[in-house]
Amino acid sequence: MRQSFDGLSALIRQKLAEDPSSGQLFVFINRRRTQLKVLYFEPGGYCLWSKRLEARRFHFNAQGGDKQALRWTELKLIIEGIDLSSVRRFKRYRPGSRQRESSYDRMALRADRIRDKLGWEPGILNGSEWKAKGMQWNTFERLTAQHDAFVQISLAGMAAKLNLLGKSIEDWI
Repeated sequence: MRQSFDGLSALIRQKLAEDPSSGQLFVFINRRRTQLKVLYFEPGGYCLWSKRLEARRFHFNAQGGDKQALRWTELKLIIEGIDLSSVRRFKRYRPGSRQRESSYDRMALRADRIRDKLGWEPGILNGSEWKAKGMQWNTFERLTAQHDAFVQISLAGMAAKLNLLGKSIEDWI
């Protein structure tokens, strides 16, 4: 963490393959997780913000790799010393997010949520996998039946949207 403006901007270009003058915030945390630096570019030049903890450490997901996208609130939580894995997030209204989605898109999202619960790879076109270790068979069968129904509705809706079926959607569900 000895690097300053030039060293960090070179690191952003070479290691992260990003443009440091894009206006994004680039956050760097040292190995001991006691020091944090934020580099960003605004009209007129680079800005560098730094914080060193006298006690404790910054908490973040180190397994995410060198390059991770953070929301503004997540950055604030890290700076305040709050562990992101212990934070409970509640659903919030986001203007325009659900209103533009069709019911078939929502079915695909539901199927992906079930895939996540089952420990399967995301994506409705990926095949089914085995039961997660420790999961009850009744739960597994219920979730896979829901998943298959959501996938069928979603795929039929996508096909109808692309006019691949040539018939009404009700004939295929």
